Amino acid sequence: MCSGHTEAGEQPVVVISDLHLDRWAHEPQRQQEFTRFLDVVRQWQAHLIINGDIMDLPPSEGRMIELPARLLLERLAMLGVERNCQTRVTWIVGNHDIAFRGFPLQWERLQVVYPKFEFSWGNKRVYIEHGHYYDPLFWGGYELLAGLRQVTGCDVGAWVKGLWTGMKQMGERVRQAVQPQHVVDRWQQATRDLQRRGPVEGQGCHGTNRPVGRADAPAAVLRRWAAAATRLQQGGVADYVLFGHTHTPVSPRLGQAYVNTGDWVDHRTVTVFLPGAEPYQVEWNGEGSLGPISSTC
Repeated sequence: MCSGHTEAGEQPVVVISDLHLDRWAHEPQRQQEFTRFLDVVRQWQAHLIINGDIMDLPPSEGRMIELPARLLLERLAMLGVERNCQTRVTWIVGNHDIAFRGFPLQWERLQVVYPKFEFSWGNKRVYIEHGHYYDPLFWGGYELLAGLRQVTGCDVGAWVKGLWTGMKQMGERVRQAVQPQHVVDRWQQATRDLQRRGPVEGQGCHGTNRPVGRADAPAAVLRRWAAAATRLQQGGVADYVLFGHTHTPVSPRLGQAYVNTGDWVDHRTVTVFLPGAEPYQVEWNGEGSLGPISSTC
């Protein structure tokens, strides 16, 4: 599949990533928050860019996409086909939905692209890529898993994930069996305290004190994406480089190329480009506001 490019013009651009909608099947509050977010995107008549990992596609063997995730996916698609509205949707394929990288969808206001999407923002150039190919743990691993799946007829990746989950659960049971309860309680309290820690300097959503979240990767690993963004900037490819994948938001900053579009698992990260303004990043609070403009289709 070819990559995409467009001229942004006066239309607001809203970027999100790493939704993993299938993980919300039993979280009605989060589903409602996302629905309200889509309503705001529609009111803005914005260009919504999803920077990969909408959900696991195809789902693991023996599983179906549950109804709430299907309905949210349909709602997303409707933004790009609704009549009398200028909202656009661009889906950049990531690693969890990589099965769709060859999906031939190129409608006027709804498109699937891989591996990147670019647009002009005034006199700035913006480059967006999910970013899984910069992950040292998975370099080339997706093609390997796809090949193994084709040869064996089963989802090897899901099998390994299930095995690892089972091993962790067994280890937890053994740990609790051999340790006194007061030690277990202290360990669990320490874990909760760690999860409530404040944002790491230079990370997190602009304007929020919400903890970065338990999905964050070590700083030494995260520097790989920042370094890749700097190379693209210095090579004249773009002024802003947006990656996802790490689930660790990095806000736009003057003179800094790298922006990370975060996630909707541990955060509700939204990166916004408004006409005539510098890009910014917020954490959606479900109350119907992303910025200072409003319009109605």
